[in-house]
Amino acid sequence: MPQSAMTSEHNPYAPPASTIPPRPAPSSMGPGPLPRVEDDALVVHEESPLPRRCAKCGEKGDAKPTVREFQHVPWWGHLLVGGFAVLVFRRVARIPLPLCGACTDRWTEHQRAFGRAILAMVAVAVVPFVFFLGAEEDARGPLGLLTMLGLAGILVGGTLLRRARLDPFIVRSKVVRDRAAWLTGLHPTFVARATRSPRGPRAAAPANREESPADELTRR
Repeated sequence: MPQSAMTSEHNPYAPPASTIPPRPAPSSMGPGPLPRVEDDALVVHEESPLPRRCAKCGEKGDAKPTVREFQHVPWWGHLLVGGFAVLVFRRVARIPLPLCGACTDRWTEHQRAFGRAILAMVAVAVVPFVFFLGAEEDARGPLGLLTMLGLAGILVGGTLLRRARLDPFIVRSKVVRDRAAWLTGLHPTFVARATRSPRGPRAAAPANREESPADELTRR
């Protein structure tokens, strides 16, 4: 008798098979709650289904979903604790937002420009402070004042820079709450596609009913 026939396929020492399905990647999440429009913002949940269309220019092209981190800090949080507000009061939502290659490049350049502006504001406060440490007693007063003004400039300038719409190719979040972001700056075509209900089985139209222009647009 062959040895394979004498060996049982059941292994009593093997770990039990897992019945829990693996968690999908953020770019394939869903279907979550359908995005909705509130005022001038599109409310998008982390697991909301999004169309395969660039969220910024509205074109299909090479749009690919990329997880973007949107965060929101209340304005009073910046005034109360300054830079620590990012850690204390911020709310974060990670949205797999589809963007084409051109809009992705523009977004990256905006982030780099924002980082350079932050470094420049920090230098305004750090450079006077360095001279303050090595200055004589008579010169410490003006340098100390410049240092304090530089720190105040970081708080005020950072807040204004985040709230200013310096780049038309950026998508911003007005509010972040419960893993959802209220996004502004999206293309109207993308918003219309995102808020459209998923298509189910089409009901048969009555034979005596003429097709209207609205039906033709819906069919497209």
